[in-house]
Amino acid sequence: MVPATAMRPENLVKKSIRGMTAYSATEPSGFRMDTNANLIGANPVVTRFFGLFDPLDLNDYPTPHSDHLRKKLSQFHGFPPDQFIVGNGADELLDLIVKCFIDPNDRLVMPDPTFGMYEVFGNVNCAEIVKVPLREDWQLDVDVILGSKATVVMLASPNNPTGNCFRDEDIERIVDEFKGIVVLDEAYGEYARKSYLPLISSHSHVIVLKSFSKAYGLAGLRVGYAVSNRKLMGQMYKAKAPYNVNIISEGIAVRALSERKFLTSVVRRITHEREKMKRKLEAFGFQVYPSEANFLLARPPIKSRTLCKRLLKRGIVIKDLGAHPRLREHVRITLGNADQNDRLLRAISRSLGR
Repeated sequence: MVPATAMRPENLVKKSIRGMTAYSATEPSGFRMDTNANLIGANPVVTRFFGLFDPLDLNDYPTPHSDHLRKKLSQFHGFPPDQFIVGNGADELLDLIVKCFIDPNDRLVMPDPTFGMYEVFGNVNCAEIVKVPLREDWQLDVDVILGSKATVVMLASPNNPTGNCFRDEDIERIVDEFKGIVVLDEAYGEYARKSYLPLISSHSHVIVLKSFSKAYGLAGLRVGYAVSNRKLMGQMYKAKAPYNVNIISEGIAVRALSERKFLTSVVRRITHEREKMKRKLEAFGFQVYPSEANFLLARPPIKSRTLCKRLLKRGIVIKDLGAHPRLREHVRITLGNADQNDRLLRAISRSLGR
């Protein structure tokens, strides 16, 4: 018998985690145009909140389930508070969904490429991952998804990293015919000016995810929320940790829902900059794909790794997507305000020797 003191700690980890690689915490130095966060500017509700906040409130716990924010979300979206669940970022809710609805070796199906954390949470929770390649136009292969015999399907629209929305008729067909849980991730939904929330009322197996990290400009607060019917939400509350969102994050998120002027301005400016940047990048020889998000997927006229290195030397970080087989020599560029984007364009011009 091997003494406990001689055991290797890594052998005590659950099998689903042993072969995984931890999320890299390395942060490149430079102006970050690689994270898809809101670069337009600070949400004004933050300074207003701290002008009213009483630090003495921190000596107590927040409400167990972010009751103040759920009440505000109810008023904002028109669903009862018990149809909302608030998370420490939408990532926590993705993890919670897999915990709640997937038993070991159940299938989790997703398009490919898409947001990488779907696969991570599936692997951690012992799901069998089914990746369905997107078509050449980055649209869904609906027949393969429906034939996957999966328990949960996760769909981000607009999709990360491709930037496009999936066709409404494809989403609706999956919602109508898929036999398990359908997760519709709208992290970038405000930029596309559309939402699938109405589907919740007619389809009891649909969960819509939304976030304060993107258009609301509050990524550092880590607040997201899910919306579904009462029965599904009730099951998720069984596995949700109480007090998971802190008082400050909840308080600012409540006020952000009333600050429509900032949100409208962000979406309008990003829409304008998105079209401008697409034209100017194409003039440099980039292949730029249609986007309804706050970023662009593009193939530069030189190797993506070379471009990213040259931009980094000039103090700008964009995302090299070369690790994915379908995205070799592609980059993802987060859009900012006009000055930020012009700075990037000047750096690209120099990097290309123009």
